[in-house]
Amino acid sequence: MSWAADLAEIFFLYVAVLVFSLALVILIHEFGHYLAARFFKVRVEKYSIGFGKEIYGRDDKHGTRWSLSIFPFGGYVKLFGDVDIKNPVVWDYENDCERLLSEDELAVSFCTKPVWQRMFIVLAGPMINFILAVALLFSLYFFYGQASRYPVINALGLNSASHDDGFQLGDEVLEMDGQRVRRFKDVYDLTSDNPGKPFEYKVLRDGRTLTIVSAPRAAEYIDTKGVEMSHGRTGMLRFGSIQFDRMLSLDGVSVEDSPDKARDLLQTKMDQDVVVGSEFRANKEDFFIIHFPSAYNKHLSDPDDEHYDRAFVVDPDEEYYLPLGFVEALQTVFESIGNLSYRSYQLFRFYSRGKTEEPLIGGVAKVSEYAADSAKSGVHSFVQFLAVFSLLVAFINILPVPMLDGGFLVFLVYEWIVGKQVPPRVQNYAFTIGLVFIGGIVIFANLYDLINLLGSLL
Repeated sequence: MSWAADLAEIFFLYVAVLVFSLALVILIHEFGHYLAARFFKVRVEKYSIGFGKEIYGRDDKHGTRWSLSIFPFGGYVKLFGDVDIKNPVVWDYENDCERLLSEDELAVSFCTKPVWQRMFIVLAGPMINFILAVALLFSLYFFYGQASRYPVINALGLNSASHDDGFQLGDEVLEMDGQRVRRFKDVYDLTSDNPGKPFEYKVLRDGRTLTIVSAPRAAEYIDTKGVEMSHGRTGMLRFGSIQFDRMLSLDGVSVEDSPDKARDLLQTKMDQDVVVGSEFRANKEDFFIIHFPSAYNKHLSDPDDEHYDRAFVVDPDEEYYLPLGFVEALQTVFESIGNLSYRSYQLFRFYSRGKTEEPLIGGVAKVSEYAADSAKSGVHSFVQFLAVFSLLVAFINILPVPMLDGGFLVFLVYEWIVGKQVPPRVQNYAFTIGLVFIGGIVIFANLYDLINLLGSLL
């Protein structure tokens, strides 16, 4: 009955994890609207966990109906009195007719609150998603540690600064200009913005401490995703693994577009220093001296192994998480969010100019794949996924598209500037256009996933 166990695992990883992630992030989003509404004394009619028919519900003392619904894909908040202030009419379900809101009801209605309060209520959803992402990442870095790599060189760029200045595979970088090096990221952080500046390295090699002076060289290129890069480059690296379809050559033998050939050839070169050609820059082959230990690559003889598509340079079970101090953890969180935002902007810019084929959007299949991969990798990766997912929800909701928070915000900005609400008819037209737009994006994203899936099977 192994097929039943496999099916259960697939369901858990690709369905249950996605549903949990989606529900958590969206419920937090809606809770932001709820908290802001309650703060400004707007009555919340309903807070629903999920959509569709109610399974269970109860009313609290503030008149809010807390519901658990049949479809657990997120949830929603219904604010009381979200109507036209000039015609505050609601439907009376008991008498089956329309009626005007009473004075007491208007006092707790969304429509009667000042524009700035309504804007804050609308923005509170994306804001709390951002706060959630910051809180998750900060907790991860402060209590658990940031995923890092030991400052031990296991790959050298051929003819790079480090290679020419005497670094060797296996060297452990201890200090740079008297500053302790805790992880490989420390080396990158110091050299990235300082091309041409000489650094004095203290290096541990075979139990002896050596001093090497080396200056990173300026590197300007377009990476394989089509994004322009510019930074200092030392040429010293620590790889975890390399996929065979990324290899272009091995010791001068071409293996481009031949993963099986690359695998077979590499198995004859285990425990040796191998010159690997790979495309890390668009349309350019880079060469690296790498040592592949046979102890970490016994899986290459097993086509059923999940890692059959790659060769390991380090122990696949190696984990190194560096706990950060309070200030450094907080700083790292905002740097990470800033880098992610800038990288996304660059990718969008190059995609719009036709300079990259990297997909900008993904449907349910792609998101569930990310969720499953992060869950399989452990708690650290899954928490990171939740943080990025929460940021994504915040970003999407702030877009100026009707039906989203950003669209409502545009209407409120108009009201704030002009002094009157956008006519209901215009809002209805805008909502229809927004619904068609969002629906089109969803359909396109899922079709894109389907085409990629079919392409991989053919």
